[in-house]
Amino acid sequence: MLAPAFRAYKTIAWDREAGKPLDIRSSAEHRAFLARNGYEEVGEDRSMAPPHPEEIAARRAEQLRARDETTFEFNEDTHEAVK
Repeated sequence: MLAPAFRAYKTIAWDREAGKPLDIRSSAEHRAFLARNGYEEVGEDRSMAPPHPEEIAARRAEQLRARDETTFEFNEDTHEAVK
């Protein structure tokens, strides 16, 4: 299996050594930047993400129902609350 392509990006966090945001061009540069500055990787772990938009909608529907079933009716087609 091929590794996903790395897209270069400009950091918004300041690099302590350079004293400015850097252009990151590889996974190795990315990991080094994080380690050197004491940053932690967040936001890219998709292991808990639902695989399909339908599952997201179903989870949201369940949350809305559980929150307060007496306040509104729930439209199954549009996933919206109806007063």
